[in-house]
Amino acid sequence: MLNQRKEEADRQLQENIEKIDADAIHLYEETMRSMIRDIVQQSCNLACWVRYHKYDLEESLEEMIDQQPHAAKYIIAMNILMDDAEGSESPFEGNSFMTS
Repeated sequence: MLNQRKEEADRQLQENIEKIDADAIHLYEETMRSMIRDIVQQSCNLACWVRYHKYDLEESLEEMIDQQPHAAKYIIAMNILMDDAEGSESPFEGNSFMTS
């Protein structure tokens, strides 16, 4: 009986998937591309901002966070990566998440 319910649910799911309009799929894909592009662009911009404020303006971590409190976790992460990169040839050297 449980197998029958699962097979029926799978069949209904497949029917619903087949009903999805190609235009809706295209719109979804374009929306996702745009969102991902915006996230990457904002991340790159903020990384450059952190680098500028850390090295050129020589601001402390606290000063940077005070200016952009909504991005505190990202600023902290970038600050750590930049500190780690100062002592190595590669910014990823010595980071356990990159060597595992």
